[in-house]
Amino acid sequence: MKILIFDYDDKDNPFAGGGQAEQTRQVSKRLAEKHKVTIITGKFPNAAKRTLNGVGFERIGIGGFGPTVSILSYWLLVPLVGLVKARKFDIILECFTAPFAVSLLPLFVKIPIIALPTFFNPEKMTRKYKIIPFGIFEKLILNKYKNFAVLTREIEEKIKLKTFKAMVKVIPGGVDRAFLKRRPNNGDYILYLGRIDIYNKGLKILLNAVEMLVYGKNIKIKLTVAGDGKRSDLDEFKSIIRRLKLENHVNYVGKVTGEKKIRLLANCKFVVYPSLFETFGYVPLETLASGKHLVCFNIEGLKWIPDNLALKLDSNDSRTLSWAIESSLVNIKAINELSLNRVQYASNFTWEKCAESFEKFINQVIKPIDGNLKLSGLLKDKKTLYFISPHFDDAFLSAGNLIINLAEKFEIIVINVFTEGSKPPYTFSAKKFLKACGAKNAIDLYRIRKEEDERVYKKLGIKSLNLGYPDAIFRKKQNIKFYQRIIPELSHVYPTYKFHITKNEPSKKDRVIIESIERDLRTIVSKSEEVLIFCPLADGSHVDHLIVKNVCKKLFDNVIYWSDATYNKKRRKELVEIRGDIGDFKEIKHKLVKYYKSQSKALFPNGMPSQIVENYFIPTGGSSW
Repeated sequence: MKILIFDYDDKDNPFAGGGQAEQTRQVSKRLAEKHKVTIITGKFPNAAKRTLNGVGFERIGIGGFGPTVSILSYWLLVPLVGLVKARKFDIILECFTAPFAVSLLPLFVKIPIIALPTFFNPEKMTRKYKIIPFGIFEKLILNKYKNFAVLTREIEEKIKLKTFKAMVKVIPGGVDRAFLKRRPNNGDYILYLGRIDIYNKGLKILLNAVEMLVYGKNIKIKLTVAGDGKRSDLDEFKSIIRRLKLENHVNYVGKVTGEKKIRLLANCKFVVYPSLFETFGYVPLETLASGKHLVCFNIEGLKWIPDNLALKLDSNDSRTLSWAIESSLVNIKAINELSLNRVQYASNFTWEKCAESFEKFINQVIKPIDGNLKLSGLLKDKKTLYFISPHFDDAFLSAGNLIINLAEKFEIIVINVFTEGSKPPYTFSAKKFLKACGAKNAIDLYRIRKEEDERVYKKLGIKSLNLGYPDAIFRKKQNIKFYQRIIPELSHVYPTYKFHITKNEPSKKDRVIIESIERDLRTIVSKSEEVLIFCPLADGSHVDHLIVKNVCKKLFDNVIYWSDATYNKKRRKELVEIRGDIGDFKEIKHKLVKYYKSQSKALFPNGMPSQIVENYFIPTGGSSW
């Protein structure tokens, strides 16, 4: 296999040289053991074409006029170089380069691309650079990428919110096994390790905290600072040390790598890492791998670290940080007792495992799942199946045959999301729906629907849960004004069925409900490898079905979508249908569907069909299959 990697950054690049460059180098040299790998980076002073660890390095752009020109010229050349090079490779891995969240590469090449994003904040970049509309670039181009490999669940969720079609794989960063093997010692210094960046890395906050402890509380502290940065940041860093009179308390040792870095970590008391922004955080991972206590701020990029393995601070100020340092010094003995726990956790993040995950994902993208996929293969090693149903009858109508087939073989839990009506007054659409169901009010209707649903699943020995959110047709706005009570359409989130509920886009007023549903499902649904999720494909564009689908896609891997019964079915090219193995229980299903008497007239005005066809899909290429 021939792999082409675009990554502006490089470990030797004085303009950058960050964690992304380390990942690219570590993963590529392991992939190069089996495959041909070429990396194209941006130009920088003394950059040269070379081969290292079996990986070819090529440079593009203008490197002699500073980082801005270097990055911009690289970004402009990526699609053109990709166009020329693509015919010689099987796949491209593209690392997004700040300040650009995307490039034009997918518009120029036809071979598969796996995007490796590290940030999504176009608004911030637009404010910083004024004239470049980064947000417009992202909106226009992001949907052109079909495959993403991301470092954290948080980035995965952002991608899934921005594009439904993409296949997203979480592949965390790695750490060298040498850190895991070194026995830690309790030295006499606290360590900061990382880029010298006064504001983004929180170094000013750290130095102020040290000053508070030294001169405010008369606590003797030795802080070792290791890292490199821009000349302006280095000058300001040294200036702050002089101004705070910390020359005898802060020891700057410059950039460290290899054995020197491992030794520095192994021999410190603990690490203070006050970064205000991280995509993943390789230094924190190396800290845990060294068995060392970590003090950091509770930022999004470090949420992957368990709370019991680090002291994560919610307030990013000097006073809070000084308290955390003092507390860690006082409790150093108890802190060191968790050393082995940290090493064991970090051992899940080796570069070997990272490279293996990339190789599997690359093969998955190049050789997508074909149309002969069998359900039995997806159910292998599973124990619990969750059917996330928008309303009471949706799961059984759309997937009843399969549920009956699997009821005695697996633990099945049906979760009904929108299970409540509301009190009058009702919209015209709601009145029409109530009339079709033969009901006078929504409260009684949903009580009956609940009883019907429970009766069906009780017959099958299946557990069902109801989350209690109001159905879209009865969902009312918050803080309803007097005049809105006079005209019900003005007080409801979705005034009409045809023009609002089925318009294929949930209302922004549902944001709070959606977030609450996410919290509920995170709590209820296990994320074990032995779990499988079924949810609606939302063929009919009903907002409740769309909400459930989007939440499931955001929260869970290994999701199977059912095609919604009673709605028009739209075959999507980004989906693969699962064939066979569904079972033949249409007669039993037909009898049980009759239990939903309150819905029969509304759903089947021309009489109930003898058979309701069931179809199941997963995204092309799979999710984590």
